[in-house]
Amino acid sequence: GKLGHNGDGSYENFLPYLPRLKAMGLEVLAFLGNAGRPQQAALEATIRRGPAFIEDAVAMAKRNGYDGYSWDHELHCKQDKRCWDGLKSLERPYMDFLNLFADTLHLHNLTLSVFIAGCCGFVDPQTTADG
Repeated sequence: GKLGHNGDGSYENFLPYLPRLKAMGLEVLAFLGNAGRPQQAALEATIRRGPAFIEDAVAMAKRNGYDGYSWDHELHCKQDKRCWDGLKSLERPYMDFLNLFADTLHLHNLTLSVFIAGCCGFVDPQTTADG
């Protein structure tokens, strides 16, 4: 529900290189994920903050020179889609949040990339050709 970094030093180590990466013409998208927190708690907190989270994200992107964000809340619990059953009530609020986030970033010429396919061996039959 809030912007931060994972505390391993990667954030501080990355920022000094950002101007050189940008000068090379590379697009820099900052990573946003659940940082090990239970996904439901992380998503609920972020959705609850909604516009305030988005406002903070735009300010951080502009302050640090990011071109946008890479949003990563993929399936990490079990190897089947029943893992997401507990998140069913967040389906519409989550999509509304992501749409607002993308629309707001676009107003500032920023990008939102969203990971949706799953992780760790899980394959969603609704997103694959042979599913």
